[in-house]
Amino acid sequence: MSRQRKKVSEQDRVLEELILSTKNNIKEISFSYEKLSHILKKMPEYEWSLQEEEILHILGRVSMEACEGCSRFYQCYRKEKQDVLDEVRQMLLEIENGKNGGKIKIPYSFEERCIRTERFFESLLQSYEIIGINRSWKNKMLYQRKVMSSQMEEMSRILFDCSAMMGYDKKGEECFEKVLRKCFRREKVLLSYLRFYENRGKKKEIYLIARTRKGSCPTKKVASILSMVLKIPMVPTKECPIAVYEETAMFHFAEDVNFHVLTGMSQQSKEGENVCGDLFSVLRLEKGKDIFILADGMGSGQAARKEGELLLELVEQLLETGFHEEETLRVANSAITYGVERSRYSSLDLLSLNLFTGVMKVIKAGSAATFLVRKDRVEVIRSRTLPAGFLWELEFDVLYKKLYDGDSVVLVSDGILDCVSGDDPEEECKKWLPSIYGENPQQSADRIMEWALSHTEGNRKDDMSVMVIYLWKKQHVTGQRREKTVNQ
Repeated sequence: MSRQRKKVSEQDRVLEELILSTKNNIKEISFSYEKLSHILKKMPEYEWSLQEEEILHILGRVSMEACEGCSRFYQCYRKEKQDVLDEVRQMLLEIENGKNGGKIKIPYSFEERCIRTERFFESLLQSYEIIGINRSWKNKMLYQRKVMSSQMEEMSRILFDCSAMMGYDKKGEECFEKVLRKCFRREKVLLSYLRFYENRGKKKEIYLIARTRKGSCPTKKVASILSMVLKIPMVPTKECPIAVYEETAMFHFAEDVNFHVLTGMSQQSKEGENVCGDLFSVLRLEKGKDIFILADGMGSGQAARKEGELLLELVEQLLETGFHEEETLRVANSAITYGVERSRYSSLDLLSLNLFTGVMKVIKAGSAATFLVRKDRVEVIRSRTLPAGFLWELEFDVLYKKLYDGDSVVLVSDGILDCVSGDDPEEECKKWLPSIYGENPQQSADRIMEWALSHTEGNRKDDMSVMVIYLWKKQHVTGQRREKTVNQ
């Protein structure tokens, strides 16, 4: 027995060394990404106003196009060069600032000097437009570099988090291992290996290798033993086997969340369209985070659906990789606007819900109002920004809301509110929504759709979509609440 323990101890030491070496290598890569991100951020920012070198470039171009062969060329560009430069600078600033209602006041001294005024001014405007186009593309490139620096920063954070997860909590193992082995033996479960980890959210995770002496033991039973000993609610993860059998296997348990959600969705396409252009997405990410997305492509039908699909696929991939929500939207917006003649537009609602705390991050980009239905009131969350893809530098509204047991969040597309008559359709919807409090989310979504359709008079002018998110505390799913949920 002592030889076996010695062999296991030696294997653990080798494993620890390998883990430490890999962890350090990942950290080095993480630091390299971070340094590269800082270097990119220190580079020049966007240029919105004319620079002196651009003014000189414009004057040089005009001198070749409008002034070449003129009898006063030598006089203007040798003896009176500074005066001409000052007058051109003054005219360009007026063009850029849009003074005098778009009409440019040509200096009297310039009119007296120039014998090709009309030709000169025409060439000046043309050169300014070319410089403006070049500056726009330059700024796009600078913004791409900014987005790239954010990507580097996110990659650095993700790699660092991965390296942190490679360490394990030895003190936790020492404190609980003996007690756990004793409890498992009572259930005829033989524990051969145990590791305590702390994930990015500072929550406990446990890996163990075990088998039974005879028969089987459900992993839910194992989780209840872990919960009892650690005094933390633990549950089997998705990849964990459903039971411990006589054959040795690995099992993975994680700290249980405090809240649970259900969603309901309802859609109607625009009159005459076969496909609804609005898109839903629900992402069950690890570490107790759920993401809910409603994307509404500009227009309706298949064309709008394609606009939304492109944005939604990028957002989903980046979120699943581990990117933060804000950086995800910036990268996705940059990808769909860069290098295309016509920008693709899509309004977007993104809700990120922490199932441990009940805190919801709301991100809106040009979308319709969102409604938070509580027991005693309804809150309206409006968007003040443009849709994703409208501008190459995306701005969006971000706010945080604390949700409580029984709260519902209602996401709607523009088509729902557009069919409500009156000066303030959000207020009309707010007055009606308390009637859905406490209902099954699918039933609520269907009722909201019926209410909206009743205002259309049989003519759906746009795609219509509703998503209802219902939240409750897990420990409340007992007794009457459990019976009510089952009946629904």
